[in-house]
Amino acid sequence: MINKAFSKQALRQCQSLLLVCCAGLLTEGVQARDHLLGALDNETLLNCENLHWSGQAAEAEACYLAIIRTVNPPEIQAEAMWALGDLYTADELFEQAAELNPENAMILVRTGELYMRTYQYQQAYDFFNQALQIEPNNAWAHMGAAEALSTGNNPEEVNAHLEAVQTHIASPPGARLRALVMAITSRMERDQLDEAVDLLEDAWNLAESDELPTMELYALEASLAFINRRRDEVQEFIDAALEEAPNYGDAYAIPGYFASITRFYEESGEFYEQAVAIEPENWNAHLELGQNYLRLNRIEAGIEHVRISYEGDGFNPKTLNMMRLLDTFSEDFVDLSFPEPPQGNGIPELVLRLDRDEVDVITPYARELAESSMASFEERYGFEAREPVIVEIFPNHEDFVVR
Repeated sequence: MINKAFSKQALRQCQSLLLVCCAGLLTEGVQARDHLLGALDNETLLNCENLHWSGQAAEAEACYLAIIRTVNPPEIQAEAMWALGDLYTADELFEQAAELNPENAMILVRTGELYMRTYQYQQAYDFFNQALQIEPNNAWAHMGAAEALSTGNNPEEVNAHLEAVQTHIASPPGARLRALVMAITSRMERDQLDEAVDLLEDAWNLAESDELPTMELYALEASLAFINRRRDEVQEFIDAALEEAPNYGDAYAIPGYFASITRFYEESGEFYEQAVAIEPENWNAHLELGQNYLRLNRIEAGIEHVRISYEGDGFNPKTLNMMRLLDTFSEDFVDLSFPEPPQGNGIPELVLRLDRDEVDVITPYARELAESSMASFEERYGFEAREPVIVEIFPNHEDFVVR
């Protein structure tokens, strides 16, 4: 009979040899991912995480590579591969870890978090649910389940999981902080700013008493300052976040998001430009910056950043759908300017962006409707457009939804 302990050790040694070969192919550096907030306690891994969050990118990459090249538990090697951007290998290693430790709920939780990172929300929820079957009070599993369910229409279930995190006496402070951040973000999205301020105060008290990272709280403070027109305070909060974590692109991306949903598109773009400058591997910030450029009719710049996002994160369905749209956008659409030639300052008043196969049929109706609407808007609100009004008409409803 083969000794089981020897069998596991042999498996890990073979696995390490394979990973050493794979590690030589990893050249993109450490990828953007969320702070662990105390979810794991492996000293070697946490050393790498600390190097990353303190802005020591090269040292962090070397640290993660060292984990891969030496004998470590597969779940820890999975974390290193995840940090280095190899999500497929990370998934395989988590699977091996679960086979070796079927009663370890945190392996399932971290697998669920990985699936959240790849936008597979139902599969992620299934992993969190499995973890809760092993440990019904696992706060990290409840937190993951809440975030997975928040992508659908399950507010009661989401709240039940969040309540489990907040009310159970043994919930780790890091999990409770994540729950508070989720609640703060939700209140801000719904313009419930007074409640958001109260929750943010709770989050600060928790973070300071348990010495938790606060860069996300600073980013939320910056967002609130922006929404409340306290623009002179915005940069102060962002700078405080970056002092704590110099490569934290979300210090700008989070205010960029709230500027976007409140329709301050110029300002949103400026935030996202700073985000990708600080953290070039923040693929979601590239996507949001690209979409923002497209809103402002900066088509080429928009396409560039959407493409960067796609090349860095091919899992994101929003990026994939946007890439498909932009392929048709570039090839199948034409711009028509009115009046032609432009009058006065040489800038057209109206631009129609139409599918070239529909131009002859749609143009007269679209122009008449657009110019009539512009005149009504100007008369009602006393506002005269200073730039061309751009009207896009899509032949496919799905493309319109993506746009």
